Amino acid sequence: VKEARRLIYTHPEALSLEEMYQVAKSYGEGTDGWLDALLMAARHYPESSTANLNAASACLRMRRLTDAKHYLRLAGDTEDSAYLSNVIRAMEGTAKWRIENNKLIMVEN
Repeated sequence: VKEARRLIYTHPEALSLEEMYQVAKSYGEGTDGWLDALLMAARHYPESSTANLNAASACLRMRRLTDAKHYLRLAGDTEDSAYLSNVIRAMEGTAKWRIENNKLIMVEN
């Protein structure tokens, strides 16, 4: 992981998506290094829905809503991306919502 931490900034093309996730994990969730590694993974694997969803989720955690929306657009039309989109709307205050069983539930107007 130590070598991968160096490579992600100097030669990211040498790392697989899984190796980039290991780098992110090694920094700890919510840290700058964690976010950087997940964003780097999405940039170097733009065709990966999972990489883009992880980047969007990380951006949400860091309250970077504009960036989260960008990565969600790249993630494609999935159940997970729809859920994250609803979370953004709730955070922005543009939708009514409630929490049920630790999950965000959108309330119809």
